[in-house]
Amino acid sequence: MQRSILVTLIAAAVGGVLYLVFRDKTEKPEEAAAIAAPVKKELVPASTISAGSGETAFHVVISHRGAGLQNVLLDSAQYAQKDRLHTLSARAQQLAKSGLIDPAKFVPGPYDLVETWSPGFYPFQVQLRKLEWTDKARTMERLVRATRDVEVGKEGVTVGPAQVGDLAVQAGDRLVIDGVGEWAIATATDTAVTLAPAAPAAKPGAPAAAVAPVGKAVGKIIRRGTPAEQWAKDTTFTVVASSPSEVTLVWPNPARDRSDLFIERTWAARDGYHIEHAIRVRNLSVDALQADYSVALNGWVDPWAEAPGMFTPPVKHWAPACYVGGTKTEEAFTSLLGEEGREVAVEGKVEWFALNSQYFLLAAIFSGEEGIQGLCRMTAGENGVIAAEFTPTSMKPQEGSAAACVPDWLPAEQRGGRLTCVEAMTKLGVDDTHLDRASLDRAVTAFTGDRDEAAKLRAMVEGHARFTQNPGLVFTVFAGPKELKALEATARSLVGTLDFWYVGFLARPMLWLLKVIHNGIGSWWIAIFLLTVIVRGVMFPLTHRQAVQMQKMQDLKPELEEIQKKHAADKQRLQQEMLNLYKRAGVNPLGGCFPILLQMPVYIALYRCIYSAVDLYQAPLFGWVYDMTQPDPYYILPVLLGVFMLLQQRFMPASPGADPMQQKIIQYVMPAMFSVFMLVLPAGLVFYIFVSTAIGVGQSYWIKKKFGGKLTPSRGKA
Repeated sequence: MQRSILVTLIAAAVGGVLYLVFRDKTEKPEEAAAIAAPVKKELVPASTISAGSGETAFHVVISHRGAGLQNVLLDSAQYAQKDRLHTLSARAQQLAKSGLIDPAKFVPGPYDLVETWSPGFYPFQVQLRKLEWTDKARTMERLVRATRDVEVGKEGVTVGPAQVGDLAVQAGDRLVIDGVGEWAIATATDTAVTLAPAAPAAKPGAPAAAVAPVGKAVGKIIRRGTPAEQWAKDTTFTVVASSPSEVTLVWPNPARDRSDLFIERTWAARDGYHIEHAIRVRNLSVDALQADYSVALNGWVDPWAEAPGMFTPPVKHWAPACYVGGTKTEEAFTSLLGEEGREVAVEGKVEWFALNSQYFLLAAIFSGEEGIQGLCRMTAGENGVIAAEFTPTSMKPQEGSAAACVPDWLPAEQRGGRLTCVEAMTKLGVDDTHLDRASLDRAVTAFTGDRDEAAKLRAMVEGHARFTQNPGLVFTVFAGPKELKALEATARSLVGTLDFWYVGFLARPMLWLLKVIHNGIGSWWIAIFLLTVIVRGVMFPLTHRQAVQMQKMQDLKPELEEIQKKHAADKQRLQQEMLNLYKRAGVNPLGGCFPILLQMPVYIALYRCIYSAVDLYQAPLFGWVYDMTQPDPYYILPVLLGVFMLLQQRFMPASPGADPMQQKIIQYVMPAMFSVFMLVLPAGLVFYIFVSTAIGVGQSYWIKKKFGGKLTPSRGKA
């Protein structure tokens, strides 16, 4: 009867667990329908820079739309991305098939740290809060379509197709036909426009709603508006300087547009997965300019994915994080959705803001020990877009100066007779490192030309000096694997992105030892095997004492049973006699438990080591296990572990006085349950526990053979 109950309990427990592991994880239709789909991908020009060599090489693709990061590709074969489309939820896979989610982000290839695919959500987008002159309103004029033939007929106005550098025509743009007039555009296609019915005629006598058929004419499409209005309509940047490792982009296009201000963004790839970045606003007018903006580091997670649980593989998805005032704050996607306003904001000295995942990091780090005063916001949307956004508390207005020199990339026809800053500094005999007053005084004194020319040159260079002293927003981007030394070399506070939990004091030395062994041998499974042997050797005194204590308890079983029979009616006397027996035999009833408790932190530390250390990411273990950070694909190791745990239970002495049914449950159910738990844990950890268990089985067998019945000789009846 008891055997049948035991078998039923085991079958029910294992069946329930297997159901939880393998049950269908598709989301409910009503839940999926309530979430907006991500934005469809747009095709825009981009520039590529790269740095590093060999396994540390990486490529960065900068989109010309907003000058954000389109891709950050790691060249290392270890990090190569496998096909991930099947890992998406059913709803996300449907959107990928329809094109609303870019499937290119999930197909095999180099690992890409950028998870978003729409230019509006690329990492490090500039969000303008204010861009205007403080004294008066000024506008800029952008050339949407370059001057070319325009066909004006009875059916409407036809313009040529877009060329390189042209912008998308929008309602409100102006069509200008030389010698005829100017009209507002109501609608537009790639090759034709319709004019606004209420558009005023720019030339006396011309019709208000249309232009008289004149056949072919010379014309262009322009866009007028304040800088903020222009930015809201189009954020296309233009490359003004580039090299294999560095690129500078400017908005608006200095070769086509007429403007007194420009936004300049420079990206420079450096070794160590570093990207130096600067955002500068150049004011070339006589009036002071106020430019306030924030920078959003965007990412994406599958909003329909099932939340991780006890029986799902542990995966840490991308999550926004901020390091403010010496404290790291990180919020998971699901946590942010539960917040009011779906955001968490932290204000203070911001040292860095980032998107953090299990093995990789995309972070913007400010120079200096204290960071920059500002607000760091972590947000999430129902479409899966997450962001860590930094907003400086205050940005000083830029003084205007028509006498200042101009940047080298400004075309000669737009310089107004002014020299470039390089030209002005060369003529005056100074450089970027000698722009203080004393240096300029010495340069003017030593100038051999006209005094008036020296004064003009000094005014130009002083304007450049004011700009360099207020350079905008400058930071270093770390975009790569969370390797401990690389994080420490970038900023010590970044080490906190490694999640070793509370056992970092054990996990770090274990990881160090594991890497040392692997570097010497070149095999992870041998390294883990030797690490297990070393750990078991260090803990041998404790585990040996545990086994001996349990064997002593087993040897005392006949005397304990006799005491239990004799004092069954007197519980207090029973307890006292049992304690006296333990004392005479030198047995501690809890001695077998304490070593087990001490071993648990070691298991947890190795688990956190494998969970967080990118050194082990996608590293093969042996044979069929191609990635030791993922579960065993064929569940061979968990099954073997269960078998050896069952053997270990058979060799371990039973606790005296324990209920036989409880003993059988411990002996049979616990190994089965433990094996099921191991199904979803990293194969490297399961292998470690398997080797440790196998050593434990041998140790238990040796103790039973050598000391069975000899450790606690009979001392007479109680």
